[in-house]
Amino acid sequence: MAHGGRPARDPAQDGRLSPVRRQRRLRRRRGRRDHGDPARRRLLGAPGAGESGRLAADRRRHLCHAGDRDPGRRPPAAARGLRREERHAHGRGPVGRHDSGPGRAAQHLGGLFLDTAVNEDAGGGAVAITGANSAVGKALLAQIAGRDAARAVALVRREAALEGLPRSPRIAFRVVTYDQPERLGEALTGAGCVVHLAGILFESRTTSYRTGNVESTRALVAAAQSAGVRHIVLVSSLGADPRSPNGYFRSKGEAERLVIGSGLKATIIRTPLLLGPATAGGRSLLRTAAGRSARVLGGGSHRLRPLDVDDLCRAILGYCRESGAGVRIRAMVGPTILTQRELLQQTARLLGHDLTVRSTPVWLARLAAGIAGLIRTGGLTPAVIEVITSDEANLCVDRAPAAALTPLSDTLARLCETRAP
Repeated sequence: MAHGGRPARDPAQDGRLSPVRRQRRLRRRRGRRDHGDPARRRLLGAPGAGESGRLAADRRRHLCHAGDRDPGRRPPAAARGLRREERHAHGRGPVGRHDSGPGRAAQHLGGLFLDTAVNEDAGGGAVAITGANSAVGKALLAQIAGRDAARAVALVRREAALEGLPRSPRIAFRVVTYDQPERLGEALTGAGCVVHLAGILFESRTTSYRTGNVESTRALVAAAQSAGVRHIVLVSSLGADPRSPNGYFRSKGEAERLVIGSGLKATIIRTPLLLGPATAGGRSLLRTAAGRSARVLGGGSHRLRPLDVDDLCRAILGYCRESGAGVRIRAMVGPTILTQRELLQQTARLLGHDLTVRSTPVWLARLAAGIAGLIRTGGLTPAVIEVITSDEANLCVDRAPAAALTPLSDTLARLCETRAP
């Protein structure tokens, strides 16, 4: 009899087992051997000598930080459900795991770290910013100008784009295009992190999703590698997926894939509708809510999670200072879920009047845009219509509260104050 009163195993019986049962038995034996070896136990997440269970759990989280399956055990039911939700949320790619990590003084806000005050120079060097003349770029430069320890290199493609950018002795400016690899590499030399903001939603006769979103990222990755940059922060979009039939979402997913495959430390931030005085979303919102009535696609029934652009910029700077390695994918959304109709009406009330929202059928708008696309390039295409009517609450699987983010009411009040009377 074996230990515990069980009959001893007859080795000859292995040959009579089905292939499936033989594989199960082999896995059980390997597991017993692996957990008996201290080195293997540490790799699989079990506490080693002098290591507490909490430290082992921290190491386990680090091993699967970017969404990989825990190598030591089957994920709990909640995690398995989250992965199912990630897979089925409009067919979008998974959102990376979020954890605080040791020694971090940031506030944990449902997958993002906001406004850290430590590790100001983590990674060393300045922060290079592409698309510095964009709304996000200007807001980011304004925050850097107010921080004593921060330094930045602002990259734009045209000399005229330098006008109106925040100025500071700690901000340098470079004019460079993506078809100038040597000059781009020189502009990045000495930077510890590069924030890639450049990208387009509306195509034109001269710029397509491939050139504006994919090839620009490819050029930046190559330049960062040659310049010795250690960290890339890519601002992407909810819904980014290299397999998407939508050209915009596909291009953003392909850009993410280039950054992930760069071999550099990478942080990808997927964002929703961004609101701020200079953002395209903020200007469009004010313009539509300014009248007594408005006609919008689908009656504005799709749900949004609008994010204050300043919150995004604080998070970007926090990520730039993070230590560690690997790839992190974050979905950063605002604290409030509401429909486009509700957002418009709330904004109109702040402007001092009520708003009647009427509907334009989405199918009709797509048909008209498709016909218009036969005689012109860019503008409001079927792809753009799909993007701007996407349900952001479904595109993001992160349901955690974000209490420390700017309340939507405050964002809208600040936005309405900027509107000329």
